[in-house]
Amino acid sequence: MLVGKPYNIQHNVHVEVGQYGYKGLPEKWQKILLASGVPEDVVKNNPVTVERVMNQVRMPYSLQSNVVSQKDKDDEEEEEGEESLPKGYAPPSRARSSKLLHLAVFKSSTDIPSMPDNKQEPDLTEADPNSLDAIVDSTTDPTTLYTDFILIAEGESGPMYAAKHVNSQRVVAIKKISYEAKEKVSKIKNELLSMKMSRHPNIVEFVACYTTEEEIWVVMECMDVSLADIISIDDRTRLKEAHIGRVVRDILRALTRLHRLNRIHRDIRSDNILLNLRGEVKLADFGYCAQLTSTQPQRNSIVGTPYWMAPEVIKGQNYDQKVDIWSLGVVLLEMAEGDPPYVEHPPLRALFLIASNGLPPLKEPENWSEEFKDFLRLCITEDQDKRPDADTLLKHSFLSSVATTKDMIKVIEETRRIEMMLQEEEVDSLEVE
Repeated sequence: MLVGKPYNIQHNVHVEVGQYGYKGLPEKWQKILLASGVPEDVVKNNPVTVERVMNQVRMPYSLQSNVVSQKDKDDEEEEEGEESLPKGYAPPSRARSSKLLHLAVFKSSTDIPSMPDNKQEPDLTEADPNSLDAIVDSTTDPTTLYTDFILIAEGESGPMYAAKHVNSQRVVAIKKISYEAKEKVSKIKNELLSMKMSRHPNIVEFVACYTTEEEIWVVMECMDVSLADIISIDDRTRLKEAHIGRVVRDILRALTRLHRLNRIHRDIRSDNILLNLRGEVKLADFGYCAQLTSTQPQRNSIVGTPYWMAPEVIKGQNYDQKVDIWSLGVVLLEMAEGDPPYVEHPPLRALFLIASNGLPPLKEPENWSEEFKDFLRLCITEDQDKRPDADTLLKHSFLSSVATTKDMIKVIEETRRIEMMLQEEEVDSLEVE
């Protein structure tokens, strides 16, 4: 988990918008805000939010949220001038791996580093220093247990492989993290403990963890596709309302379990919702999971993926499990319309738009049932105190008639078929070249 050192926050930014631009802002901030297209009135009316978010400029971050963008690779080749976005501030493109697209890819998110709380956040390893030792096997050589390794992703924290267990022949996903990446090791420890302590049918299963001389091996259940794959691969796999209801219901079940344990996921998005050919829907990537306690019942660090972040997170306000409900509402919109709101804007501008305006309405509301629209409205209620919890939302009428397992399997199989077809076309085009 990315945690900064405690410090006293002083809101001393006084913003004015004059004829020649912003007044009262550091020059570097002005350039980034202007390049990101953040409206002047948004900056003027939200000085505290400006300070909280822009303080992150001191810590360059890599946006790897795999979201659809109107921009393409040519953007990266443009010369960087005063009006161009610094690296990391442009919308990332949702580019899928050309290797084994039919296997699930676990994305490690380092989208925005956490802002330090007034009180430093303890991660789950600090909460129970002996618990990690109980789940890590440092005596068994994992190279003797698994075979047929196939690279399926180059994640931020290290490569991800699909492999077979020698005895059971079970296909698993194995993430390898080098000890040299100390921050990644700390993050993966948090993810390990979160998964281990949050077992549920709708949470990706933690299988085992091994250590070698140079690496940590994290063995997890291998899924078949991500929800992001289904959404982005082709219009022919566009989800119907019943499919959306099934995904939302299963993730709410996972969140109900997580929230009852006083934990927050803090990175609910389509890339972290995985499905398999049994029609199961599961929540993955617990790297930013936070444990609430009686002494710290809320958090206020800015953590997450820009387009899915709740307003209270962006503003640096105290928050609890309700932030996951907001993010699920964004996923709902993403399934309905193909993209999360504001994805056409750079992440920084999207953050300010969410914080100041909330989310835009459905583009074609007439295409959706009243139950769907009411459920969405509840999820993206800006006042977190009025936003329902996961347990309450599970009782909503929208979830009374969801897709069957058989229906979900059809969608997953079609996604895999299209992915394999696209992969073959890519290989053929490379051979022609």
